[in-house]
Formats: sequence, C-alpha cells, structure tokens
Amino acid sequence: MRYPLSVLILLCSALTASADGRRPNVIVILADDLGWGDVGFNGRTDWRTPNLDRLASQGTVFKR
Repeated sequence: MRYPLSVLILLCSALTASADGRRPNVIVILADDLGWGDVGFNGRTDWRTPNLDRLASQGTVFKR
C-alpha cells in the first residue's frame, strides 16, 4: 500500500511555507478503480465530469 505514504508525503511537502509566506491550497482526490481515461479532461466523452474538468483546467494535473 504505497498510496497512503505518497499522500502523506504530498501533504507534508505542501504544508511547508512558500516564499511569500502563504500556504498553498492542495486538493487530493483518491478514487478507487478510476482509470486515467475515465474523466473528461483525459478525453472521456461517454459521461460528463464538469467539476473535475474545471479543477484540472485551473490547477496541475499529474500524468504519471
């Protein structure tokens, strides 16, 4: 189970203060059995995922 450790590392690194003193906003979405192609921002057209598409367009999407 490497996911809980990677999430913990991500959250710990995100909570460190940035150069201007503000902490960044971080949203971690962990979905069981959701494939990379099951959301609209990765090309899925069978069903709509407008909220996830909006989050992806305004933030960072990790492809790997």
